Amino acid sequence: MSDYAFYLERVRQASALTSKLEAALATAPSNAALRLNLSSAHKMMERAEAELQSIAKIEQVDLFKYRIVNAAAESYLLQPVTASLGLFQDVFSYIYDALISGPKQRARLSRGVSDETAMQFGYSFAGSLGVVLIAPSSMSLFGGKFEPSVQALFDLFEVSDDDEVKDAAKILGRAAIQKIYQWSEVNFRAGYDLDLSWVASSDRFRGRYIDANQFAHIADIIGRTSEIETRPINIRGVLVGINTVLRSFHFVEPEGESFKGILADEFPANIEWIVNQRYIADIEEEVVIRYATGDETRRYRLLRLQSLKEVQLPEPPAPPSPPPP
Repeated sequence: MSDYAFYLERVRQASALTSKLEAALATAPSNAALRLNLSSAHKMMERAEAELQSIAKIEQVDLFKYRIVNAAAESYLLQPVTASLGLFQDVFSYIYDALISGPKQRARLSRGVSDETAMQFGYSFAGSLGVVLIAPSSMSLFGGKFEPSVQALFDLFEVSDDDEVKDAAKILGRAAIQKIYQWSEVNFRAGYDLDLSWVASSDRFRGRYIDANQFAHIADIIGRTSEIETRPINIRGVLVGINTVLRSFHFVEPEGESFKGILADEFPANIEWIVNQRYIADIEEEVVIRYATGDETRRYRLLRLQSLKEVQLPEPPAPPSPPPP
């Protein structure tokens, strides 16, 4: 057994003893012997945690204390608890991935990043529902490997509007923002406050208490944030339908895509267009991307049509001159 595993097991034993004595004292609050034993157990727990943090520094292991507080109820349902922890892992992995290899727009992690950021269960501790997660780290001249990721996570809870969400997405990617939304939504729906702290092997410490209202606030901002992307489309196809009164159109590319949408303001609606005839169409595609879900809504505007009959075909090249006699 490694030194780290040895001290981790000591903390687990001290934590189990503390929880057992607290439960016993709850049923016999006037028992002086139990109070004395519990006080000794708390001191043993503090010493064991201090020893663990010392060895974690040597072996370059970061510790995350994740304490869920449910003010509305004394019980904790399994599904929201596991969802809260699982999505925290996702949030952490996606932020780390974005900072080392660039922002991702779709939720997909490489196997290498998943393995590198995978947290392990360390131990539980008394006080609401608390667990300590451990993450093997490393040091550089600029600090611990995970320090920028932890700081970026805490900074996200400072955003106040959708413009700031978009600014964060430029650095972290829409995939990470989507995970933040899911994590916030789970904790808010369950009524959870979260006391989150990080102790790095470099001795740096970061901590934040995030209440359910803050989770709701972040979920609300991300939920109403969207981004619009446009691109031009130039295709040959058939005008299946057009209504200049309702300003709508339907254009089909043979053995290809079908486009339905509206006529652009500059489209010449006063011209009589013939349906079921081939045209060259200039269409503008508008894609609305919702940050909360990653869903995309596509809209099309018809800018102009040109009949293929009007297209001037290039003249064939002149035949080569005969060789001189």
